[in-house]
Amino acid sequence: APTMPAINRYTGTLYDAIHGRGLKGSPTEHNQITKEMFERAKDTVLIQSALFGLIPATNLIPNYRLSGTTNLPGISLKDTWTPAHEPIWKRLEGGPIIDLRSKAYAELAPIPGDVEHYWVEVLDSTSGRALNHFNKKGKGQLINAVLSAEVAPKTIADLKKIAKSNALRLEESKGELHLFV
Repeated sequence: APTMPAINRYTGTLYDAIHGRGLKGSPTEHNQITKEMFERAKDTVLIQSALFGLIPATNLIPNYRLSGTTNLPGISLKDTWTPAHEPIWKRLEGGPIIDLRSKAYAELAPIPGDVEHYWVEVLDSTSGRALNHFNKKGKGQLINAVLSAEVAPKTIADLKKIAKSNALRLEESKGELHLFV
């Protein structure tokens, strides 16, 4: 099958928000990230694929059907991906890892406790309750904001500033980041 960058291959609410796409029929329905955003994604965005594991967002991949919750006879994705990713997480040290993965994918390849990382929980800005569907949209908007920022964030403070400049609120709490949308 023809390949394409993972950030373009995957679809849905999260990826629509990353690309800045609007609703069907809107002028932004077919938006794509710019070349500059794509170049930044190459160095800053990793995607957890059920088939390929943790990959750079710009890696070329074919179309496939396998999710993090797929049950394969005789194969445990968690037993496969957890040990395979431990050395990868160690190589990513040098700044905090901002973990935007769903719980299912985070369970496939947990980040070791000795690697600095923050789990992101998306909350409703009015009620403070966790969001489901709009969780993905909020995470995609944050990624879009990082990719389109003038300067890539190096610290949590930088990330908070980028979020704020894009009408998102990011607060740190006990090893987590709360993204209010």
